[in-house]
Amino acid sequence: MGEFILLSTSLGTNQIIGISLTVIGLLMTILFIGLYFLIKKRSERFGNFKLNNQKSMNVWDFTKKNFPLVLIVFGIMLLVAGIAMAIK
Repeated sequence: MGEFILLSTSLGTNQIIGISLTVIGLLMTILFIGLYFLIKKRSERFGNFKLNNQKSMNVWDFTKKNFPLVLIVFGIMLLVAGIAMAIK
C-alpha cells in the first residue's frame, strides 16, 4: 500500500514538471518567434539569411548573429521534453 502511494505521488510530480516544461517552452518559443520577426522587420541585415551567415566561421559566430533563433530552438526542445515527460 505504501509503495502505491509513493508511486502515484511520483507520477503526479513528473506530470506536473512535464506540464510546467511544456508551458515554459511554449511561452519561450512564442516570445522569441515574435522577437525574431520584430528584429527581422526592423533590420535589413536579416534580409538574406544565407548571405549574412556565409561569413560565420564557427558556431559561436552564428550564435551571436542569430541569438533569437537559438532561443527558439531551445524553447522547442523544452516543449518536446515537457510533452514527453507529461505523457510518461
